[in-house]
Amino acid sequence: MSGKDADQKLARLFKEQRRADEASAPPFRELLARARARSAPQRRQIRWPALAAAAIAIVAAVLLLRPPPPEPSRAVAAATLAAWKAPTDVFLQTPGVELLDRLPVLVSSVPQATLAVSHR
Repeated sequence: MSGKDADQKLARLFKEQRRADEASAPPFRELLARARARSAPQRRQIRWPALAAAAIAIVAAVLLLRPPPPEPSRAVAAATLAAWKAPTDVFLQTPGVELLDRLPVLVSSVPQATLAVSHR
């Protein structure tokens, strides 16, 4: 079979398929009626997103319009701040820090007995 014969056979097969498809196609008015019937439930489906958006808007409005919580008095706030301890204060405690809490006691290098003898 040559290339030209194969092309003619393929064209004939496509024509036969097209005629079969045209014969099995429903009338145009029936297709329009099906499309209208399908679009009716979609109108109902649109309501759910609209209801969800309205519910979200109501919740947001309630949250934004509620009264703010009462503020603590300044005395309570000051006491709270004064009692606060940093959680990392333990890292500031170094060995020997107790030596810095008091004044050093200086001991004279001369014994007391020697001092008493020299003043006479």
